[in-house]
Amino acid sequence: MQNNNILGISKRHFTVYIITFLISIGLIFCVFVPDENWSMICVSIGTGGVTSALVGYFIDLVNRQQTLDIRSKSLAEFVIQYKQYIQQFMFDVFFILVFHYNELEKTKCYSISLNNFKEKFPLKFEKFEFEAFEFVRDKNSIKTNEEKHYKYLCSKNVLQNTRFRILNIAACIEKIIAQDLYNLTDYFDQDEIKLMTTIYMYINNTGFNNFEDYFYVFNLLTDKSLTKIIGLYPIDNIKYYYEYEKVNEIKQNNIQWSIFNSNLNDKNKSIEEL
Repeated sequence: MQNNNILGISKRHFTVYIITFLISIGLIFCVFVPDENWSMICVSIGTGGVTSALVGYFIDLVNRQQTLDIRSKSLAEFVIQYKQYIQQFMFDVFFILVFHYNELEKTKCYSISLNNFKEKFPLKFEKFEFEAFEFVRDKNSIKTNEEKHYKYLCSKNVLQNTRFRILNIAACIEKIIAQDLYNLTDYFDQDEIKLMTTIYMYINNTGFNNFEDYFYVFNLLTDKSLTKIIGLYPIDNIKYYYEYEKVNEIKQNNIQWSIFNSNLNDKNKSIEEL
């Protein structure tokens, strides 16, 4: 929800309460009016107004908290699937780089921020895809490089794990925009619903036929406009660690995202920053 709040409630409601409160305080000062009847009427209205403003504020505050609790509950499964997706995609990319393209050594532990990941790897995978379909002359024929094409197909197969995670996220978004639980559009702004609908439609209409599709969806799902909705904003500086058969995790502010255990706190471990 958009942050248009003051002291925990909407700016519009807060403005109404503060105006009512100030006017009521002014009426209470009418106790000094010489006319006893008018003084009593104004003071009565003033004290009632102060009470109403305070009661209204606290009721609004309670309702706001209930709204946030329901919103948080509706996003709980989304957040779980989201973290698993980020974990899976980054792991799959490293696995491909290590085992299919020999771009990294499997004996080393690597670390990279999500922001650097988005900047460095899309171009590298674009190059892999181009090479897989680049025609070369072989004696009297022209054909693709079989070795590079095979690596490309194997890499795409690895990314099926990521595709499964993406579809899980799409299912979570569908529940929200379809109001399957708690009449959820009462707890999300129209702009938020519109954004989630756009992402859902894109995922459903994407065939994931190439590396570009995966990286484009990754950019969509890690954009601050979405991460802010699900309460994981900002995430660009989270650290991902990869070490074959030992470490597969994401950390942000020393909070571990991964379901895997690790020994990354071992000061003797050599971690190569990418």
